[in-house]
Amino acid sequence: MGSYSKWLEGGIAVNSVFLTLAIAGISLSIYFYLQSKREKRPVFNVRTFPLIQNSLGTVPELSIAFKNKPVKTLSLTRLAFWNSGSETITKDDIVGADPLRIHGDGGGEILTVKVSFTRRSAVHLGKRCTNLAAAA
Repeated sequence: MGSYSKWLEGGIAVNSVFLTLAIAGISLSIYFYLQSKREKRPVFNVRTFPLIQNSLGTVPELSIAFKNKPVKTLSLTRLAFWNSGSETITKDDIVGADPLRIHGDGGGEILTVKVSFTRRSAVHLGKRCTNLAAAA
């Protein structure tokens, strides 16, 4: 036992080893805690690409229409919605009285809606289009 206690009093080298092990242990415990943390974190991204601007008046013979309705300005908006958390978002997480919805910021009209990609086949996105010019 005497040689073991002398080894523990061994100086800076032994203290450095123990300090390194303590820091590694604390770091690993924080890392594994954060990895095991279960949370639902819905995230979205919106990108709008203007296709036609109000400058159609410069060419009087040109007209663009959607289902026989004239269009002066046209934009394509892509919306990405995903769960950045590790817990699955279920339909029970969405309040029935206030469902998820997509709407314009005013002054515009949504001409068509299309779901172009889902990562999992178990994801069932319902489209209920109200007040749209058309629903694809």
